[in-house]
Amino acid sequence: MSEEKKNVVGRWQVPVICLSAIIIVAMLCFRPGKNRKVTLEKPVVAVTTPDESPVQEVPAEEPAGMAAGMAADLLYGIDRSQYNVYEGDIEQGQLLVNILQPYTKYGNILAIAEKSKESFDLARKMQVGHHWAAFCHTTELGESQLKYFVYDINDEDILLVTVEGDDISVERKSKEF
Repeated sequence: MSEEKKNVVGRWQVPVICLSAIIIVAMLCFRPGKNRKVTLEKPVVAVTTPDESPVQEVPAEEPAGMAAGMAADLLYGIDRSQYNVYEGDIEQGQLLVNILQPYTKYGNILAIAEKSKESFDLARKMQVGHHWAAFCHTTELGESQLKYFVYDINDEDILLVTVEGDDISVERKSKEF
């Protein structure tokens, strides 16, 4: 009888160990990004992602001179004062879906990955340490909705993704604005 118990216990040990290993690997590979850093020269307030985790800091309000015709605060040629801007650097094991999931629906992420293949395969060629920025509007429900996504390909080029509802365009541009 004790040998029967040993067979029963031994039969379940291997699948349990394998399942545990798979779960640990998945947790390490698909963890959300952290240590997103942004350097700003203005007073700042904390902004959170839709799931309420802090991401970065953005300007508290426009300086008084902005109304008097001073230059707009541009990032990649986009007026950042019009959007909630989330920025970060690609981390080891981070995927496009990990970055964009808080800001747009899964179908849009798939479309962005597919459309980017022509100019730069964003889903497969993102590199650790390269910078990204997501420009979002806040909906009536308080959710962030992606308008632009920018990825620094190299020192000269960026990939600009524009989202207009379900219409998505992707283009490779020079950093010179």
